[in-house]
Amino acid sequence: MRHLFHRYIFTGLVLIPGFTTLSAANVDFTNNLSDKNIEWWGTGKSEIYDMALHIVGQEFTGLDITAVSFPVVTDQAVTDYTIWLSNELALEDKVNVPDIISYPAVIANGTATVTLASPCRITENGIYVGLSFNVTSRETDEQKNPIAYIDGADNYGFYLHTSRTYTRWAERSDNLPYSIPVTLTLAGVAENAVALTMPSEVNTGIGKEAPVTAHIINRGGNDINTITFSYTSDNGMTGSLNVELPEPVKAGFNRSADVTMQLPATNIIGTSDFTFAAVAVNDVENPCTDNSAVTTLNVWSHIPRHRPLMEEYTGMGCGWCPRGTVGIEKMRELYGDDFIAVTHHCEDELSIFDDNSRPNYAPSQPVAWLDRWRETDPYNGDNPTIEFGIDKVWQSVADEFTPAEIEVKWEWTDDTKETISATSTVNFVKSSENSDFRVAYMLVADGLNKAHWYQGNYYSGHKGEFPEEFDFLVESPQHIFNVTFDDVVILAESPNGIEKSLPTDIKANEPMQHTTHLQLANACNLSGENLVQDKSQLSVVALVIDGETGRVLNTAKSSKETDNVDRITFENNPTDVTLYDLTGRKVTTDYKGIAIRVINFSDGTSEIKKTVLR
Repeated sequence: MRHLFHRYIFTGLVLIPGFTTLSAANVDFTNNLSDKNIEWWGTGKSEIYDMALHIVGQEFTGLDITAVSFPVVTDQAVTDYTIWLSNELALEDKVNVPDIISYPAVIANGTATVTLASPCRITENGIYVGLSFNVTSRETDEQKNPIAYIDGADNYGFYLHTSRTYTRWAERSDNLPYSIPVTLTLAGVAENAVALTMPSEVNTGIGKEAPVTAHIINRGGNDINTITFSYTSDNGMTGSLNVELPEPVKAGFNRSADVTMQLPATNIIGTSDFTFAAVAVNDVENPCTDNSAVTTLNVWSHIPRHRPLMEEYTGMGCGWCPRGTVGIEKMRELYGDDFIAVTHHCEDELSIFDDNSRPNYAPSQPVAWLDRWRETDPYNGDNPTIEFGIDKVWQSVADEFTPAEIEVKWEWTDDTKETISATSTVNFVKSSENSDFRVAYMLVADGLNKAHWYQGNYYSGHKGEFPEEFDFLVESPQHIFNVTFDDVVILAESPNGIEKSLPTDIKANEPMQHTTHLQLANACNLSGENLVQDKSQLSVVALVIDGETGRVLNTAKSSKETDNVDRITFENNPTDVTLYDLTGRKVTTDYKGIAIRVINFSDGTSEIKKTVLR
């Protein structure tokens, strides 16, 4: 979910004026807030279907249902649509018997709707909202698959009973991970109300404002335009933040968004608990009972720059894999040296891992893993179609706080250039005891090429079907020869980290060094063939890994031999990042197009880069 950036005003002590609550409203609730595509499923049989959701939760208790609608198929053999409400799911003689109401539905434009004669109150035990119908033939797709669903089970369940296949009422999400899309009209909703959740913790550096992202949930009948937050901490800090949203959270029960605020800077390292409350919405007192939440603020000496490791799994014979190369090149244009990517080849002459020894699960390619815990696509990211999106996923991982920072440098041990001595320097801003942190090293090669190597290319000939950066692939044959492979891991002897490479007791801000030796003779593929071709095209990637979880905490990549310098700058961290368009106007990360990124560092230096925001 994208962040809503806003203006904020720090007013000091909490002085909230005498807000009043407006009258109640009617508002629609849907469990398809993200507008997922409606799909269809069924048993393929002629039978009676009964399906239901369980609408339950503090947010619904005491509200009234006045109307219900479901998406349905319109087919002459699918009849007797009935919408019903019940306190429990029960059968008599194998027939569904709702105990509150049951109404024939009105069918129009693919929707079954019932407007209740009188409102039905939702109790603390919740209420089952259901749809029943009869399928009398099984010839068409609509008859075989009459249940509308959206991917992913939600909190409301997928309860199903049919007259022939599922003869008992049961919650089916374990084997049918679907949700039944429904829209309810709710009465008794306050016109202006918002619920609030907070992250479990927030991290900032000493002397820096702390960005706090609250998740707000619309529980009212109006759009949310402004929110007044109050906060108190266990160390006596209090204040109020008035938030004006540039884009409102639209009316709709449970519609939500993220709102980022800035807490004032503090010069004391340590931990404190902050209680936030959304006390007013649109300048009206917030009546929502779950309008407060607690977050822990951690103040460190500084915030390490997080460089996520992207490991792409690819293969020469994989026709869809070239999009990984396109994604890596675009990411380097956007993020420069902060973007560290390596490729693991699978089932070809550049493979050094078999199926059982890869750092991540990769039965099919292409696939990318970020920091070995976040699976995604190396170009699309989480987009379901061919659309550049890896930048958003990478940035979300880069925004995760890491307590560790790492740098690496290397040199040849002698003039034969057969052994590399790699030294990593690791620093933690957080002390720990009895820990299992480790360092791992990977030898990476660019410029690998042999005459008989080729790259499969399924994009060949598909003009106009892919983004323009795929044009060179579209214009290339299905087997591209004379390919040069970059970023290839050719040696990783301890991919999960070298045991005891870091002490078990970690002291904050006391850098630790570790040295290993990489023998080029060991850089071989699974057939024993050495993969070193050009020694000037080698790099070392070093990782600091949490041995308990397997997660990569941070990554560093050395320069190649011709530019191998010491880049250890733990105390020189970015203090702020500002974006401008080409006219010099300041913009936010929602901006699309060519922008100028200005990064200021703690040593007073700045870095200016042109970037493309999408």
